[in-house]
Amino acid sequence: LFDLQSDPSQKNDLVSSNPEVVRTLSAAYDKWFADVTRTPLVRPPIPVGYAQRPAVELPAPEAYFSGAICWYNQWGFAHDWLTAWSDLQDTICWEIDVVAPGRYEVALAYTCPPEAVGTVLRVESGRASVEGPIARSYNPQPQPRPERNLKKGFVVQTFARQPLGEIHLEKGRQR
Repeated sequence: LFDLQSDPSQKNDLVSSNPEVVRTLSAAYDKWFADVTRTPLVRPPIPVGYAQRPAVELPAPEAYFSGAICWYNQWGFAHDWLTAWSDLQDTICWEIDVVAPGRYEVALAYTCPPEAVGTVLRVESGRASVEGPIARSYNPQPQPRPERNLKKGFVVQTFARQPLGEIHLEKGRQR
C-alpha cells in the first residue's frame, strides 16, 4: 500500500500503518476476483467468411496444440509463434466459426530449416482437407523486439508464406 502522490517511487510501504484500508481493499479484491472467475474463460471461435474481411489469419496465440509443440517466447503473447513441431502425431488447431460456406484458400506462414524441406502439411476441417509440401527453406534468426527491454529476451520472427490450395468449409463451428 503506497501513497503515490507523496511517494511516487513507492519506497514507503504503508500496510502496517493502515490495516483497515488493507482489509477493505483486500475484501473488495476478493469479491471482484470471485465474480470474474465464477465462470471459466472461454475463447470464442475465429469468424471466417465475412465479405467485409475476406482474409482471415489464424494467429498462433489462439491455437490449441499437442505434444512437444510450444511457444517460442514461452507465454504465447500477441507476437509469439509455435515451434518444436517434429512429431507426426502432434497437431495444431483453431476453433473457427464459418459464417459463409464455400471454398477458401489456405496459405501457411512458416519457418523451416533446409532439412525440413519437403515436409507435407495437411489442413483438415470436417471431411475436407488440403495438403502440400514445404517448397523452400526459410530459417532466419529471431530478432529482438525494438520496443522491449533486450534483457528480457522478447524476440519476433519473420515468416515465409506458401499457398497450400483450397478447402471447402461448411457453415458453423469447427476445428
